[in-house]
Amino acid sequence: MAEQMNRRRVFGLGAAAATVGLGAAAGTTFGSAFASASPGATEDFSVQAVCVNPSTLARHGALGAATSVDEQTKRPATLIINEAFFQQLYNWRNWWQANCPWPWTTELRHLGAYSARDGSCSSWHEAGRALDFTCLADDVTTIHFWGRYDLWRSLPNAAAHYRRYWAGAASLHYHFRSVLTYYYNTAHHNHIHIDNGENGNALTTFSSSSKAQVQGVQGICGNIWGYACGTDGVWDTAVSNAASAVLARAGRPGKLTDSVNHWRTFLYASTRMGTGKQTY
Repeated sequence: MAEQMNRRRVFGLGAAAATVGLGAAAGTTFGSAFASASPGATEDFSVQAVCVNPSTLARHGALGAATSVDEQTKRPATLIINEAFFQQLYNWRNWWQANCPWPWTTELRHLGAYSARDGSCSSWHEAGRALDFTCLADDVTTIHFWGRYDLWRSLPNAAAHYRRYWAGAASLHYHFRSVLTYYYNTAHHNHIHIDNGENGNALTTFSSSSKAQVQGVQGICGNIWGYACGTDGVWDTAVSNAASAVLARAGRPGKLTDSVNHWRTFLYASTRMGTGKQTY
């Protein structure tokens, strides 16, 4: 399959923020190594990020029954995370499982949630309301949704990973306003950045001025449905027409910008199509 090829600002959900650290369970910490893992690309979002004291954040060793695992060490890792954001991740994982044909995942791998960064409060990681996601797996050999584009893009079965990657991205876009994929920049070739800075604890709506969301539409249309329409995050007639073609196949004709239901139908059908749960 042909590949289709400034944000993290925070509005407070309150002191019960949750972060993903890799400390307690594994006896390891992220510190400065993590701070350099996802440098500060930003989108044109309206909500300003804030910093929180990590002592106010929740600690979780698993997401449901999926153990939290440090991508770098492959060892269990404590999630230091905003509790409301953690609940959104929990809801996302359940939604993903309902719309894919595979067994329940037993591992959530990541590069971390909470990070003190440089104290500039320009990243949702500083509030524990962001996660750098790398993988959902059901055992040590079966990866269902792999965010490591840097690792799988040259594999013989890369075509299957393209479909699963963008199906997973569709599921994330359904729940989180900021989803930064490998289209966004090279810093996101080894993970997908997720945060709820703009949408809070609500499901998302679509903005044609969001680079990350438009890139999501482009990646989904090109890699799942076969409607190539670029990778640059610019909303134009080609992208709109490709999304409309997907919506028509999903039984909701119209434009992606017509309503929130068009946006959510697009993501729902794309998740199911990309995982093989349903054909259209």
